[in-house]
Amino acid sequence: MCMRKYRKLSVGAGILAAILLLASLAIQASSELGEAPAAAAEGAAAQGQAAAQPALSEAKPLPLPARLTEELGKLQEPPDRMTEWLEAAAARYDSSREPARIVQADLDGDGLRNEWLAVLRENRIDEQDGGTAQRRAYGIAISYRDGKYALDHFAFPDESFGKAELVAVEDLTGDGKPEAVWVSHVSGAHTTVSTYTASAWADGALRPLKGEASIPNVSEAGVSGGKLALTGGLIGSAGAGPWQREYTDMYAVADGAVKRVDRTFADSPTPYHRMIDGLWAVAHGHTDRALQLYGEAAEMASYSYRDYMFIFGDEWIEGSDLSAEQEQAFDHVVKQFAQLRKERLNAQLQGQTPEAACAAAREAAGYEQAWLAYLNAPAGYVNPVWSEDTICAQVNELEQ
Repeated sequence: MCMRKYRKLSVGAGILAAILLLASLAIQASSELGEAPAAAAEGAAAQGQAAAQPALSEAKPLPLPARLTEELGKLQEPPDRMTEWLEAAAARYDSSREPARIVQADLDGDGLRNEWLAVLRENRIDEQDGGTAQRRAYGIAISYRDGKYALDHFAFPDESFGKAELVAVEDLTGDGKPEAVWVSHVSGAHTTVSTYTASAWADGALRPLKGEASIPNVSEAGVSGGKLALTGGLIGSAGAGPWQREYTDMYAVADGAVKRVDRTFADSPTPYHRMIDGLWAVAHGHTDRALQLYGEAAEMASYSYRDYMFIFGDEWIEGSDLSAEQEQAFDHVVKQFAQLRKERLNAQLQGQTPEAACAAAREAAGYEQAWLAYLNAPAGYVNPVWSEDTICAQVNELEQ
């Protein structure tokens, strides 16, 4: 009786254990089946990320000229649509959408206007923060020969931060073929300095000419009669002083280089300014004009310098605070110095050496070392600084 009861309990316990084992196996299988898709999904995601990583690196854009060269190699556009295509390219590559001036020209003199010139810009992106790391400008030249386009280029200085322009496409050398005149601008706290360069076209490429032209705060620029004319010159810094005036510099191409050939000023209100005009005239070989200006400076009526600033010793003094004796002494020395320079120039024109001409002029004008304090009195670093050794020097040798 007891034995039968024990067997029944044993059988029941075995069945229960079997049921529990099956349930455990089912739960484990279900868990494994659920983890497999998740693991597969995670693996696929990891593979996708790994695959996407090189794609981001590959997507890093080439510099603008390289991308343009690639596009031009596949381009089927006819030449009469190149200007339109280039305008679209300028807008496509420049996120700032700055308009591009495009000039179509015959640079090689073959009678076909199959060259295009422009300044194109792009923003180079900082890989760390995604901001603009550098705005860059390029001088671009595209030519069309035998059904194919070719590109030549140069980069403007990074300091200009994309501020560059194509100024003119004109003949500067007299050979009947135009040169390109470019400019880049570098801005400081008070003054923007513009630097002009020129390129010729030879063997299907831009060839930079030697030399350059620079001017602060340009107000006008252009090419006329084969010469580059730049007007400006006023410096915004207080240290430049109140004696400065706007001027026009003329540049020409000689011996394959851009050279300054003249400087003329907007006005010459005082004997000091007229004397400075004469110095610049002779520095550029305009001797007749220089003699006239020296003579005018020496003979001008006395002028009030109350609106100017002076330095005597280490002290800046307003012109209105000068004593009558100081003002008269300054005016006298300026006129005597103009006469000295006139005497020197005449002596050189008569065949004397520069050294002999200087010595004769100093004696004829009654030069004294005490003049230097007055000649160096006009306040501001744009004024020439004279010494015993440079009293007969060319003014362009004293440029700051």
